[in-house]
Amino acid sequence: MEIFLALSIRARVAYGILCLEQTLQKLGYDYNRWQFLLDTLWSYTYSNPGAWHMITAEITPLSIMGEGEYNTFDFECITSEQYSLLKRMYSTIPKEYFVIFELIFEIGTKDLYASIVNGSKETHGFLATIVKVLEENKIEVPGIPEFLMKHSIDENYGWGNPFYRKDIFDA
Repeated sequence: MEIFLALSIRARVAYGILCLEQTLQKLGYDYNRWQFLLDTLWSYTYSNPGAWHMITAEITPLSIMGEGEYNTFDFECITSEQYSLLKRMYSTIPKEYFVIFELIFEIGTKDLYASIVNGSKETHGFLATIVKVLEENKIEVPGIPEFLMKHSIDENYGWGNPFYRKDIFDA
């Protein structure tokens, strides 16, 4: 999907989250139950990506579902209660969907400590992989909202201008 190349990094992260929300809905999960995780992911679109990186690194399935318990890891951003909540939530999701969470993280952090070069083609590939996961699992791929299309890779050195989830639906 070449159209992803036109999107800013913030818009790519947002579209990845929309795909995640679509997946959770298809699986019958209650959005409110996933609120902490989704709110944390959405904070990328309006906050400092460096701060987002720190907490999101701790809440991905790879971090939560590893061997051991909370006290065996050096978590700095999440509490033991949040860890337990995420562990319970992730344990109910088929593992083939974990890649969506991980790729959203990768899109948001790939170019974080470098310049965005060539439209960040690697994050474009991550987004295409998310779409492929949905298609392979017969989950309707959401259209790209017009609001996100206005957030170009040419804005703010490729990062795009900040926005909130509600802005996508209020546009």
